[in-house]
Amino acid sequence: MTIAYAWYYTPPDVTVPVAKSSEAFRSYFNGWTSRNLPSGFTIWRESINNVTNLTAGTEVKFDDAYTHSMTFYTTADVSAFTQTDVANIKWKYDINPITIDKFYASEAYLQKIEFLDTTVTNRVRLNDSYEQEFSGSGGTSLAFDPPVLWWKAEVLSGRVRMTALVFE
Repeated sequence: MTIAYAWYYTPPDVTVPVAKSSEAFRSYFNGWTSRNLPSGFTIWRESINNVTNLTAGTEVKFDDAYTHSMTFYTTADVSAFTQTDVANIKWKYDINPITIDKFYASEAYLQKIEFLDTTVTNRVRLNDSYEQEFSGSGGTSLAFDPPVLWWKAEVLSGRVRMTALVFE
């Protein structure tokens, strides 16, 4: 009878500080940029910020740092083993409507709105005011000179990117 031995190993968690968190900020796992897992090694359990379903597009809760945890098993000698992983994370501000307090800001001045969706008319409303409702087709933009004071923005249709000066 043949018996195979597999050694399970859980290396120390690796934590990478990133930036000050925001309630508006969302991050999504987008795949591994690079990974050097040698042959004979099998990952048994892995997570980033306690999210275990690491497929492209999976939201990974952001909190000022990313913590990568893994457990792998192998029958190979691990004494000289070094693991290097580089994860690709997409960061998005994707809450609608958005208010400046989500960024821990006291005031904000809108400089530009870019209309991104080419399939519908993009519409955004500022400060709950019908008088501050802007629309445009995909690929166009509006620049504000001087910048417009705002505290709330709501996308009514399509997708927009806003550029603003924000003060804490």
